[in-house]
Amino acid sequence: MAYSQDLEDVHQVSFSAMGELVVTQGDCDRLTVSAEESLLRDFDIVVDDGVLFISLKDVPPASARSIQFNLTVQDLDRVELSGLGNINARLLNSATFNADVSGTGTLAIDHLTADHLVVNGSGAGRIQIAGQVVDQTVMLSGAGQYLASDLQSESATIDLSGIGNAVLWATNRLAIQLSGAGQIQYYGSPIVSRDISGRGVIDYLGKTPT
Repeated sequence: MAYSQDLEDVHQVSFSAMGELVVTQGDCDRLTVSAEESLLRDFDIVVDDGVLFISLKDVPPASARSIQFNLTVQDLDRVELSGLGNINARLLNSATFNADVSGTGTLAIDHLTADHLVVNGSGAGRIQIAGQVVDQTVMLSGAGQYLASDLQSESATIDLSGIGNAVLWATNRLAIQLSGAGQIQYYGSPIVSRDISGRGVIDYLGKTPT
């Protein structure tokens, strides 16, 4: 069964439910939820100051995983993902885009076009982004993954702590701060500055991804 709700002036999303949120940039702001009829009363949808909050009440994990949220939004400049859910987006365009991921969920963006990208990952989440940006700033802690080998950027700054790993692509400049036992791999021919403590590893993978 599907439930739809028209929204207004949404430019940020906070997703703390289980299940999957599929984001499409379009000409309206609208949310459609596909779930068993018995589950439709068990989620909360609130818009506050331009932020769409999606959360679930006490739903068994096996049932919650079958819920799919489809969001069409005109402009999106921030996503927050917490818990066990997943967010998938195909094409996104934004001047500045922020991604905040905690817990064990996955954020995947097939193609992002932006001037500035800011990523904050904690816990054991997975962040996978492709596309093109002018610059990216990444802060990764815990055991998370940042997989952005297909995201071309002119400059990149990454601060990785814990045991996580990151793969990125920078053409002009790359600033690395690495602590703990994590791993950073990179493509491009940037000027690289490094600040390393602990047993972390930095690997150069080549000029461009294959």
